[in-house]
Amino acid sequence: MFSRYRRLILISFGLAGLLIMASVACRQEPRRELPAKEVVSVGKQGEAVASLAATKTPGLPERTEPRTTLSKAEAVSRLMADVQNAQGDFEKRVRARKALIYGLSRRGETDVAMLEFEAFLEDVEDQEGPERAGLGGATVARHLWRRGHYRTSIAVYERLQGDLLTGHAAAEALLYIGLSYAKLNEHKNAADSFQRIIREYSDSPLAPEARKELTAARMALHRNDGDRTALRVMAEAHQE
Repeated sequence: MFSRYRRLILISFGLAGLLIMASVACRQEPRRELPAKEVVSVGKQGEAVASLAATKTPGLPERTEPRTTLSKAEAVSRLMADVQNAQGDFEKRVRARKALIYGLSRRGETDVAMLEFEAFLEDVEDQEGPERAGLGGATVARHLWRRGHYRTSIAVYERLQGDLLTGHAAAEALLYIGLSYAKLNEHKNAADSFQRIIREYSDSPLAPEARKELTAARMALHRNDGDRTALRVMAEAHQE
């Protein structure tokens, strides 16, 4: 009787040991590597971003390598390549050229951005006519303004003035030009733009806003003049 109980106890201990060994072996199983693929995207500010993103597998955690941000020059080079690769597709070519204009503006290369904008206008005008070219150009200018690229926005709007924008669109362009100059603290130029709206488009719905902005620009001019006068007086007092 005693030997039978002893045998059962030994068998139980043996089974428990096998279960423990199996559990340890499962935990030590090597982790399967996931295939990775390169992902290239263009960020909001015109920068191309390259990263290695692991392919997702159900039940396994996603593994992502650190993202590598390209330099502005490399980003613009990729955007130029996108324009060249889209030569056979008008819509893709327009989108690629807009992205290139934004990227060049971000680098501060307003002159080069304007060359691309001229190509954009010519392309759209050939395909859809001058009115669509003017409206498309105004869209580019507003986008540049929202991104804080005021110099390029001014250049684009001024290029559109006269032949491609008329009526309300022309008044809106003058308003954005004035607002851009105000952002750049060039309040005299800002005031001139707002005055043009009041003088040339007095019936425009934008005229009241232009009057308000004109008052603000004149106040800024007087404030700047007062600051300069105060600095001059302080400098003269210091010299005495």
